[in-house]
Amino acid sequence: MPMTTPAIATLALLKFIWTWNDYINPLIFLSNPRLYTIQIGIKSFADKYGEFYSLIMTASVSAIIPLFVLFVIGQKYILEGITMSGLKG
Repeated sequence: MPMTTPAIATLALLKFIWTWNDYINPLIFLSNPRLYTIQIGIKSFADKYGEFYSLIMTASVSAIIPLFVLFVIGQKYILEGITMSGLKG
């Protein structure tokens, strides 16, 4: 189990990023606008009258902050997983 910890941590981090950035599944399954994700909320700043670029950029930065924090926390495991995968033995 100690040798698989970096691989499991990397998989968990990538799965979280994939789920966090998912656009189509919440759009299909959620019907209440209060439950929409950040990505769907960002789309709501663009309508037929134009785009509010300042709001879109602010929401984009807000959506990236949790991913950045998780990457900084899990960076040790990701780098360890990359270096261990290159070893024979």
